[in-house]
Amino acid sequence: MRLNKFGKQLVLVVSAFSMLSAPAFAGFAQGNSVTMGGSPVFTISGSADGFSPDHRAWLAQDALYNALVLANDRSPNAVRVERMNGAIVVTLDGHKVATADSNSANLEGTSPQALAEKWAEGIRGFLASGNVAAYVAELTGDNPINARVAVLERRIYAPPGTVLPVAFTTAISSETLNIGDKVEGTLTKDVAFGQYVIPAGSTVIGLVSEEEPGAMSVAFNTLRTPNGTLVPIVASLTGEFLGGSLAPHPVATENMPYGIQLVYQGSRETACRIPATIGIGTLGGGPTEKLVFRRGTGLTIAAGTPMSIVFEKPQQVAVVLRSGAM
Repeated sequence: MRLNKFGKQLVLVVSAFSMLSAPAFAGFAQGNSVTMGGSPVFTISGSADGFSPDHRAWLAQDALYNALVLANDRSPNAVRVERMNGAIVVTLDGHKVATADSNSANLEGTSPQALAEKWAEGIRGFLASGNVAAYVAELTGDNPINARVAVLERRIYAPPGTVLPVAFTTAISSETLNIGDKVEGTLTKDVAFGQYVIPAGSTVIGLVSEEEPGAMSVAFNTLRTPNGTLVPIVASLTGEFLGGSLAPHPVATENMPYGIQLVYQGSRETACRIPATIGIGTLGGGPTEKLVFRRGTGLTIAAGTPMSIVFEKPQQVAVVLRSGAM
């Protein structure tokens, strides 16, 4: 079965509603507003550095989360307006949260300095509310810190055809697979979506199903991030990397016909004196070709062999910022 190749253009659609519904994302960016405790604390009006206001708000939200988790001082006085590398920025206990740009300032009829003060005041208002400890506990409870970096997940849509490089901890053999067997693989490297990635170390989980008598495939139904988040997926194991690693071998065989009869020096002969069998295709297949395990072919994928799975339809995945990827 050949999967849809539409996904090669990786067009991403952010699902704001789904992000807001996840308990661990309380205070997630709402459009171009950065929130705390579910309420906006400041809004980014203009584009900058090629990023839309909404995208800048997502980045600022993540930066604010990291600052809150890593800060030693979370009091209103820890929020400051500073100048870094010539830009006017809002910081929390020395951690950068957002840059007040001239485009946003012009749209609001003010200066970058005044805009930064406005943003800072919004953060100070929440920090003065007395809910900070509970809020930080909520942020870190389902998103543990790794190497003192708060790893915060988002949900985005990945298109069909998205390829995840994986390796399996145990060998998989066409001769020992059984229907219903559980198969687990690990992402060997980050899968990038712009500023975000599905982090290396995530686990894909699938079950063996029967394509036809004596032929089985692996259907992957779950993606588990290093944070423990479980996301349902629909993906198939492909043979993208097998073509060059296996010796020539038949997948299907056909009897070669005797062909037409010839007359040569009075003797009738055939184009082919005896029937022969020929191999059709290879076990490896292509990057979007589902890998089918057929009894008797002796196909074994050794543990650690580079493999790939491919999404069969658009679906949500959990991602983290590139800088926070594990």
